[in-house]
Amino acid sequence: MACCGKKIKNIFTGWFNLARKTTSKEITRRTGICRNCADNRWKGMRKWCAVCKCYYPAKVRVKREKCPKGKW
Repeated sequence: MACCGKKIKNIFTGWFNLARKTTSKEITRRTGICRNCADNRWKGMRKWCAVCKCYYPAKVRVKREKCPKGKW
């Protein structure tokens, strides 16, 4: 259960940081990697990862999150 709680906390943190338009060099670096990845998918205006199914603009804003392919 602790694992699920951490994941939910990370999701909320990512969306909160996205809403606040939080940015840094690390976020810019991660976003660039995701944009150029072959597993980058668009559905309407949504950008998501085909591997982990996460909305990557929010995920890149959480320090403790990692790319499922080990790219960041």
